[in-house]
Formats: sequence, structure tokens, C-alpha cells
Amino acid sequence: MAIWLAAITIVVVVLSTATNILVVQPVNLEMTNKMFEKMDASAKAQGAPPNAGASIKSADDGRDNGDDLAVTMLVFLSIYPVTTLILLNTAGARAACLPKKNQ
Repeated sequence: MAIWLAAITIVVVVLSTATNILVVQPVNLEMTNKMFEKMDASAKAQGAPPNAGASIKSADDGRDNGDDLAVTMLVFLSIYPVTTLILLNTAGARAACLPKKNQ
């Protein structure tokens, strides 16, 4: 039962990471791009000095699409289930799970 639970946990982590990368991150990136465009247009429309957009440009350069965070989460969230699968598949663990024969 623990082996199945560990396997199911790994599947859930992989599916949630894939959903994050394929669904959530593109939507988040699009919304972030729109926000930065609005901020840049607002700064230009208000007649701001040329260096006023430097902070916006700096923030824009520092963002990414979050895939590295998703992969890091995948690795760290998989450590326990993978370790469980490895340890429960050893010969000693399997022998310990077998019912004892009455002598």
C-alpha cells in the first residue's frame, strides 16, 4: 500500500508541475507583460524624465516565466516518495511485509 501511495504521490507532483508549466505560467506571463506595458505607457504619458523608466526596465529584466521554480518544486517534492519507493522495494522490506508462517 505504501508503494502505491508513493507512486501516486509522484504522479500527482509531476501532473501538478506540468499543469503549472503548461497552463498557469503562460497566463501569468501574459498578465505580467500587460502590467509592464501599462506601467511603461503610464510613465511615458506623464512626461516622466528619461531615467524614470529605469526601475521598470530593471524589474522587467529580472522576471522570468517561472519554469525554474516549477522544476525545483518537482525535484524537492519528489524526494520523499522516491526514497520511499526505493526503500520499500528492497528485499528486506518486502520480506518484512510478507505474512509470517505459523510454525
